[in-house]
Amino acid sequence: MKQPGGGDPAWRRELRRGLESGDRQALARVPKTDLHCHGLLSAPLATYESLLGYPLPLPPVRFGSFQRFADYIAANLLATMSGPDSVRAIVRAALQRMAGDGIVYAEMSFDLLVPEFIGIQIEAFGELLAEELSRVAGRLTVAPEIGIARGLPASEAERRLRRWLASGVGRS
Repeated sequence: MKQPGGGDPAWRRELRRGLESGDRQALARVPKTDLHCHGLLSAPLATYESLLGYPLPLPPVRFGSFQRFADYIAANLLATMSGPDSVRAIVRAALQRMAGDGIVYAEMSFDLLVPEFIGIQIEAFGELLAEELSRVAGRLTVAPEIGIARGLPASEAERRLRRWLASGVGRS
């Protein structure tokens, strides 16, 4: 591929062709970045449905507010995050979907409270995440972000954040 400003690189032609023809496979071949995605909300809906054993209502095209987004997650997706095995399945499916869509770099956020929520130590969650990242390492580079819950008191966040940082799980 040519450097930016050096003409019409192959990815631009592929992007244009894919957009004009509606060719999803062509669009998947275009390298992309995802600079803000949620690790446990990025899997295909079929993954959550498989874990739950029943179909989910489709999310709206636009939620309209952050509260409606949070309500959809609480009502439909939280139950799938019942332990390390289900979270592993969600992370694996999210990473596979991203790699399959042509994403080559992602900054994927994982909430500070996820390990506690699923009943494992931060270090064990780090190992789980490292294993899943290694599965896509040749196709996708992920910089895990540590997400801090808005309502968590600063002293509680700091205590957990120190352990996360010591584990090497997060990159930002």
